[in-house]
Amino acid sequence: MKRVRQIDELTAHAGTADWRLLSGENGELAIQPAMREKVALVSGVNRECLLLVAPGCYPSQAYFEAARHAHRLEYTVKPLYAEQSILTLLHDQQAALASTDAADRLITQEDRERLDELITEAVTRGAADIMISPRKGSQTQYLAELDIDTMITPYRDYTRDEIEGMMQCFYQSKADQETVEEPIFKFGSAQFAAGDGVWAGHRTRIRYQSKPAFPGGTDFALRLLMMSETSGFNSINDLNLPPQQARMLERASRRDSGAIVLAGQTSSGKTTTVKVMLENLSRTRPDIVIRSLESPPEYVMRGVHQHAVRESKGGELQALSEHVKELMRMNPTYLFLGEVRGHESAGLFLHMLESGHGVILTGHAGSPLGIYSKLEGLGISKQVMTQASNVNALIFQRRLPRLCPHCKIPMSQSAAIEDKEALDRLRMLKSSLERVCVQSPEGCSQCNNRGIRGTRVAMDVVRPDLRMSEMVRADDTRGFHARWVELCVEHDWGDAAETALYHSLRLVLEGEVSIHTVESRFSEIDSTLLTDECRTWKTSGGFACEFSV
Repeated sequence: MKRVRQIDELTAHAGTADWRLLSGENGELAIQPAMREKVALVSGVNRECLLLVAPGCYPSQAYFEAARHAHRLEYTVKPLYAEQSILTLLHDQQAALASTDAADRLITQEDRERLDELITEAVTRGAADIMISPRKGSQTQYLAELDIDTMITPYRDYTRDEIEGMMQCFYQSKADQETVEEPIFKFGSAQFAAGDGVWAGHRTRIRYQSKPAFPGGTDFALRLLMMSETSGFNSINDLNLPPQQARMLERASRRDSGAIVLAGQTSSGKTTTVKVMLENLSRTRPDIVIRSLESPPEYVMRGVHQHAVRESKGGELQALSEHVKELMRMNPTYLFLGEVRGHESAGLFLHMLESGHGVILTGHAGSPLGIYSKLEGLGISKQVMTQASNVNALIFQRRLPRLCPHCKIPMSQSAAIEDKEALDRLRMLKSSLERVCVQSPEGCSQCNNRGIRGTRVAMDVVRPDLRMSEMVRADDTRGFHARWVELCVEHDWGDAAETALYHSLRLVLEGEVSIHTVESRFSEIDSTLLTDECRTWKTSGGFACEFSV
């Protein structure tokens, strides 16, 4: 293979002096930034491209990925060795030109109108996220999708230029400039920003994140957080939980000290649950002071003194320790810290906990027991978290799309093979299947022809005692779960012994949620899954906690 030692030599190899870099961040054959130190793609004549490879990088994964990328777009590849300095210079020059172009580009009225139209539609339809990504096989066509009731719904197509204008408009015009890491929007770069605005009559906080996509283009995600909204959730009963779980939430918040940790995926409804718990606490204990530190406040919480914290660069919280110090001087009884995002907020949570305050915080974990591992990864050891009275409750929840009550179809009436097979799998639950339904493909006017209307929560609430804490320290997972079942039996707490999967299946049997949704979130229902994910399932006899449907 021939070697290129100077950029001037590219003209001879390309067969034209008008060669251009194809693998830059906005190029036709854009590649990941990590690959640019190893390979570059340069245009030639008649759909030929030069594949420049750094010494020691042939063969390599970067080489083969770049070659496949070029072949997919019908280029003929001509491989050449090239000095590392040439690859670096090519990509640096292209990045500098792209930055100059971005700085020179003016935001137009059309950019503003398209962005406002997109966000207004998303807010009107109750979307939690706007997701924008290149169409498969194209770097010039983009698809915008909306996350509505946890279901991804296509919205409309845009050209690359339209997306660039809209995203530049948000980044440079709508976002708070103290939240951005660099003042100029760069298409094809990973950037964060956050800003407030009013769309469809609702004040909304938007968190913006971009990320280069493979094999080319850029993905964008806009998280929509409704600010100063009251919502239709005003009491624990509005969560539609089983009676024992609802009482469990009430009991957990009665103590003035100790922590309630609520885990779940993004958009799983954690803040909604916190809202109803804090408002319930305020109604039943008007003598205490409840304060929150949120970024941003998503709801107006009655009886709660709420304090907003701005994101700083990269989405972290600004001077969080200073905010907490100020709150501590205001004599709170109970504190809602929001989401634990890093070691700083984890350390502050521990400080508030050890100072004798009641604390509620949220985070990301896959189960109540997984919360201990999550916090341990942030510097809070299991030994600390399992000390007496440090944890009042561990909560994990999933938010599931609710079947439209006006058009859902009884599963027994469906002729679809996948529905018949799923119904057969449900028979192992040994419970009535009369109310089991599936989503209507056409929907109706009541659900905007989606077949889905709203959501339901499947929750797992655990209140660990001293013996369970000892089992956490000993990594005795089986003993932890068995002890919780024992406590629920002893105190007649019924199905509060069970997990989010059990309560998801309960919603299926009630006709509220589709079995296909539950299986997509967990796995296909079989005895192995039920044994692994539920606490009272026995292959021979079913659940010890009978479904009440």
